[in-house]
Amino acid sequence: MKTIILAIFIFIQLYISSAQKTKPFKAIAFYTAKNDPANISFVQEANRWFPEVVEF
Repeated sequence: MKTIILAIFIFIQLYISSAQKTKPFKAIAFYTAKNDPANISFVQEANRWFPEVVEF
């Protein structure tokens, strides 16, 4: 009887943990395109990349 109760308890815990939704990851990026060629290149790439990966 204890084994059945333990199995039910474990099943419920696994079900609850799998049913929980993870919160979406949110990020904000600050960057400039001044003075450094590497920063300018990054800004150009980032301006194309960030809109592609955004989920609404």
